[in-house]
Amino acid sequence: MNGNPMSGQETKSTTIANKLEEEILSKKYQAGENLPSQHELATQFNASSRSVREAFKNLEAKGLIKGKRSINCSSKPI
Repeated sequence: MNGNPMSGQETKSTTIANKLEEEILSKKYQAGENLPSQHELATQFNASSRSVREAFKNLEAKGLIKGKRSINCSSKPI
């Protein structure tokens, strides 16, 4: 055992980020369109606000979203 309790498991933030990335790339959200709110995503994924913020940070680092993560995020043109 390597001591990492999440080893082999996807974190909530990764799950959220992967789902949103899939939806952005499949054009479910058009460039500039608002994504679901932090609260909506936390409820949908039964996750904490922190997990959603981490997911937004991940997507922003990939260049897929822009905006204030806790208020209004939108997809970027790809």
